Amino acid sequence: MHPYEGRQASSVTLENAYDDWCIAQLAKALGHEDVSQKFLKRAGNYALLFNPATGFIEAKSQNGKWIEGFDPKLGGGQGGRAYFAEVNSYVDTFHVQHDPAGLMKLMGGREKFVARLDGLFQEPLGTSRWTFLGQFPDMTGLLGMYPQGNEPAFHIPYLYIAAGQPWKTQRRVRQIMDAQYTDRPEGIPGDEDTGAMSSWYVFSALGFYPMCPGSPVYEIGSPLFARSVVSVGEGKKLTIVAHGVSAANKYIQSATLNGKPLARAWFWHREIAEGGTLVLEMGPVPNMGWGVVEAPPSMSSGD
Repeated sequence: MHPYEGRQASSVTLENAYDDWCIAQLAKALGHEDVSQKFLKRAGNYALLFNPATGFIEAKSQNGKWIEGFDPKLGGGQGGRAYFAEVNSYVDTFHVQHDPAGLMKLMGGREKFVARLDGLFQEPLGTSRWTFLGQFPDMTGLLGMYPQGNEPAFHIPYLYIAAGQPWKTQRRVRQIMDAQYTDRPEGIPGDEDTGAMSSWYVFSALGFYPMCPGSPVYEIGSPLFARSVVSVGEGKKLTIVAHGVSAANKYIQSATLNGKPLARAWFWHREIAEGGTLVLEMGPVPNMGWGVVEAPPSMSSGD
């Protein structure tokens, strides 16, 4: 084991599960259904580390037993690297973006899943801020236990959409953009890592984000601008219009995509690949009836 980096075995298992899911998508697209099914099965290995007794992704010893006395907040030593990669279990328990439906089932359903998401943004550090950041220096840009300053957390605010509560995504992404990004020299909440921090902001400011890279889907958040235009290649444009948008009017009331009503809080890449227009009607209070019926694709849902 590397004396500094540690084994990071739990994070490696989570990352491999996601990578295997991506391989399965490629194999299926190439017509290799047998290979696709093999890797889809491996993509479910994240569940092997979910401890139902605690509700966290945890670490196991070499003999397959749970680590005794495991601390999901402060365990794992420097950067959590004995088990995780630069974050703790509070964050990496949600590192299953290819299968939110499966993770929800493990947690006991949608309501418990949403409660866990809410709790993440409110969880205290459990020690002084300086002690915590001394152990987890990459967990910057903190909102509760949520670290906007590190990439493993980027998709988490958009998971509310998978749980049928997209208005909470709208509130959280605005909160993160307002609190964690400024136009000052220190205005990025963590290590830029070749543009990662800025890319999250640009996507979110436009009003959508690819929660699960490898899936041809974009989840809808809360745009900052009344009108944005994005080139999608070959002279084609995607236009995002947010009527009435403001600091207060951050909640989506209704939407249309290419002139047709959009009841989903997400859209397919194919729906905008040739260009198009997404129109969002914004308001000051959540519309808890919009975007709640159809969840984005998830491995356990057979999508």
